[in-house]
Amino acid sequence: MTVPVLAALLVSATALAQTPPASTSSPTPPATTPSGSTSQSGAPLAEPKLRTDADIQREIDARVEAAKKELREEMRAQAATAAATAPTPSFDVEATTHRKLDLIEPHGYFRVRPELFQKFDLDQPPDRSGYRLFPRPDDNGHTIAGVNMRFRFEPTLNISEEVRIKSQIDMLDDLVWGSTPQYAYIRQNRIDLGITNTTQVPPVPGVNSTQSNLAVKRVWGEVATPLGLLRFGRMGDQFGLGIVHNDGNCLDCDYGVTVDRFQFVAEPLPGFFIVPTLDFDIEGLVSGGTISPGQPYDVTQSDDAHTFGIVIARKDTDQKARVKLDAGGTIVNYGLYFQYRSQRNEYNQNGTTFTQEDPYQTLQTEFRFLDGALKIGGELGVASGDSAPGFGNKPNRPTNQTFQTLKPVGAQWGDYEGAQYGKRFCSPTSNNTCIDLDIRNFRFNQDYRIDMILWREIIGGITDALYVRLPASYNFNDNISVFGAMIYSKALKPSSTPSGTSTQLGFEVDAGVRYQTDDGFYAQFSYGVLFPFAGLQNNYLNSYFATPIGPGVAQAIRCQLGIRF
Repeated sequence: MTVPVLAALLVSATALAQTPPASTSSPTPPATTPSGSTSQSGAPLAEPKLRTDADIQREIDARVEAAKKELREEMRAQAATAAATAPTPSFDVEATTHRKLDLIEPHGYFRVRPELFQKFDLDQPPDRSGYRLFPRPDDNGHTIAGVNMRFRFEPTLNISEEVRIKSQIDMLDDLVWGSTPQYAYIRQNRIDLGITNTTQVPPVPGVNSTQSNLAVKRVWGEVATPLGLLRFGRMGDQFGLGIVHNDGNCLDCDYGVTVDRFQFVAEPLPGFFIVPTLDFDIEGLVSGGTISPGQPYDVTQSDDAHTFGIVIARKDTDQKARVKLDAGGTIVNYGLYFQYRSQRNEYNQNGTTFTQEDPYQTLQTEFRFLDGALKIGGELGVASGDSAPGFGNKPNRPTNQTFQTLKPVGAQWGDYEGAQYGKRFCSPTSNNTCIDLDIRNFRFNQDYRIDMILWREIIGGITDALYVRLPASYNFNDNISVFGAMIYSKALKPSSTPSGTSTQLGFEVDAGVRYQTDDGFYAQFSYGVLFPFAGLQNNYLNSYFATPIGPGVAQAIRCQLGIRF
């Protein structure tokens, strides 16, 4: 009952204030203010309240502090956006900004990937050295299926607003489900058959796995100085799209380039970065023993390899890029990455013994339609090739081509893979030997992926090739999207292909759907089919077949379930 009464009183008071009193006598002069001024209606103006100097100063201080706070928040938002969306930590805008301090910032993801590969060997026989294009199950099947997982933890320890320590830790990295059963590696009196196994055990290197269940991959420090950002430690390395330098931080990546580096990030002009780097690539022999304590040291400098590099780049933050795109503008980011690496002597500390169970530059643009929901792109990529047999992604794969005195021995004609240099017969039909001293094939980083089958799995990386890729995607809303791509691929050197005569490799179609939520959950399903061309047909006759066999169609299904944080 109180509210209606107050409302009525307010309405009444307003009406009384706006309605002039009825005139009962002759007009009287309007009342004047001390300064003699009146309102248009003749009513006297309210006497102004006098403000002291202290009141004025407090108002100025409050407005200045509000402007400072707004500017700080805007700078923090831009820095956070740039750090979260930048393709490379080299362009970290935190070098010139401060951010809100949290002692520990936990980041990372957990992923599970069910996969099915069908006929990745393309029905092709083993090459002359006994290797297939892709491992064939039990040497007679065509389907490989399984599930793998990874938990990646990337915490940041903030010492202050200017000093922090970052790290990357992988747990059960790409562990294949069911690959570490208890019965197979630990003595169990109650279990004698695999079908009776009841539990999995942690991976132990050299016992039931080739890698540990816990791997600290990267730890580095960052210090924001008035001149820029100093970074030092073991960190990821990425530049641009990740064609060569790829840190492997995407949700579907498996490799990643890690470097031991000193790096300084300077931004002399807004959006322009200068980044000098010093990498310690190889130190060779060190003094540390298996059980000896103390600090190990490099025992010789003659086998060391170091890299001096510099990055000069122009890059928009994601926020600025979005503003330009919304206004109908164009985004052009560019950069130069120069590196010089030297090494005097090579210490052969790794063996080269393999068994026959061995599992074996770009232009890009994008157009957006329907308010950015539909994206259609185009990509042309070229990687230089070498005329030696094989693609060159596995240069350490041995060949059964042997010579009594000529070493090193290169891949022979008809090998799918092998060294791109060394001694070999001059031609497939010649008995004369030639020496190859050049390595001319350029290899894209394995985490730079354009398809699901040919380059990602069968060949194992883009090299000696030209490809055209036409991707497209459509976002129904913030949660559901569909995507796809068509990829045409050809080799640059016919001698590198299984055919030895044709450069035409194949045409692939990939498509999928993705679902994600605001709290970090995502799920994805994708399907791919490869239609191989004549370049993937093995034309080198050997003991495994009498006549060439046409390559078969390959298919793949890949799913992902994950949680990002």
